[in-house]
Amino acid sequence: MDLTTSAISKAATNCHSFEVFGFWHRYDLGAIRPRKTLNSVQTYQNAIRYPGTTPWPAKIFTIMDRLVGPGTQSPSGPNHNGINYENAPNPFDGHGLDGDNMLFTDGHAQFIAAKNWTEAYQISEDDNSNNGKFPYP
Repeated sequence: MDLTTSAISKAATNCHSFEVFGFWHRYDLGAIRPRKTLNSVQTYQNAIRYPGTTPWPAKIFTIMDRLVGPGTQSPSGPNHNGINYENAPNPFDGHGLDGDNMLFTDGHAQFIAAKNWTEAYQISEDDNSNNGKFPYP
């Protein structure tokens, strides 16, 4: 397996299909991206989703099956028709519309069903963008 090459579709072989989330997706902070460290995952307080709450390592993920947006696909990859499927279940990537696997910072892995996806993603990533929103139109 080639761990330096990202899969261009869920049918690809000899490549990896994971994304590492080493920072919180706080786009409201401009170029600053708070890093996930041994200390920060235990003390981080959400500012966007449930402001002031601490999600703790059991709700913060660091690795998930790759769910990419249209700007990161190669010409031979799936056609997302201009819709931003970034970090959310979609018909082209991972497990399709069923959901996705997450590895949380406390070490447990869990399949997150699509119906629970947006909540899990937003609590974990404290993201104020449209990333991670499901379902898409």
